[in-house]
Amino acid sequence: MGASTSSRRSWRKIDLDPLILDTNILIEALSGAESESARFMRAAEDLGCRFVLPVPVMVELFYQTCELTGDETKALLAVEDVRALTNSEVVGISSGLEGEVARFFMLGNFERIGGALLRKPRRGMVEGPISMANCMVLALGSTMAGLVITKDRAMKRADPGLVMTPSEMLSAMG
Repeated sequence: MGASTSSRRSWRKIDLDPLILDTNILIEALSGAESESARFMRAAEDLGCRFVLPVPVMVELFYQTCELTGDETKALLAVEDVRALTNSEVVGISSGLEGEVARFFMLGNFERIGGALLRKPRRGMVEGPISMANCMVLALGSTMAGLVITKDRAMKRADPGLVMTPSEMLSAMG
């Protein structure tokens, strides 16, 4: 899915680099060449977008691949395949992000009723709670002025302006 020069220019005007990838995008992209996530990643790579791979995502990728395949060697190969992406960088969660992580955790898991801050009931959450790892990914995205790419609706709910799905990205790329 090569991009024309004009669409490449218009994409650069939008300048939504870097793209912070969530685990579900990587798992789907690795599982099938024609998946929506794989098409998005090829298109973004063709446009020269920079991929940020947060350390918690890489750990989850290893764990989930082990769980899916039952094979530690395959899981390590999956992590290496992702690390080998063009224009990619594995980024740790640095000191100073605690406030942002806590803010996303509060947005996704608590609500203010009257003057009290109460944990949202799990049964009442259509998308479910936001994990601490996902809060770290969101915090990283907000501090890097990039976009978090995920299919996790709870992450999208926490900050709709920071999060896009692969299909939204494919539409934006033209």
